[in-house]
Amino acid sequence: MRRQLRAIKANQPHQLLVRCRPARRLAAIAVFALGVLVARVAQAQVVEVPADDAALRVQYEKGTRVVLFYSATCPASRQMFPSFVALARRYAPVGVTFLAFALDDDPEVLDAYLGTGILPFDRQYIRRAPAGVLSAAFRPTGLHVPRAAYTPSIAVIAGNGRIVGERVGIDGVLLTDGWLHRLGFRPE
Repeated sequence: MRRQLRAIKANQPHQLLVRCRPARRLAAIAVFALGVLVARVAQAQVVEVPADDAALRVQYEKGTRVVLFYSATCPASRQMFPSFVALARRYAPVGVTFLAFALDDDPEVLDAYLGTGILPFDRQYIRRAPAGVLSAAFRPTGLHVPRAAYTPSIAVIAGNGRIVGERVGIDGVLLTDGWLHRLGFRPE
């Protein structure tokens, strides 16, 4: 069994199949195929989310969550984004949910910026809406949604729905780390 786990971790499915008994070989193939399918789904393209749906997801997501509004064309967002991805990779295993919403007009530009790597959150964008629509959709959450010109904006919402902290600017990721520590989260 340990050899099988090592083969899976080392991404060597051929070793897994050689060492398995015939009865388990089919199960090993199924597990490998499922892993490939999950990896392809995780590398999916950017999805447009209506402002109301995005706000509902933020409002009704269970547990502590970090919400980011950014733009692929904003220099500050581009500078901060790798730090946000690293933060999400550190805290997602300890139960923090990360939601990132791009405020871009062109999903192709966003898709090209995000690339094909696996991200620890969904690839979603909110198309620009008429003035006030985005703010009205997020009003029940208590979050301030910036215009794309004022991104990035990051917020931490505790499991009880209370906003622990909110910040516009590239230093928001550093503050987020502190806010999560204050809530008792310790990454491994």
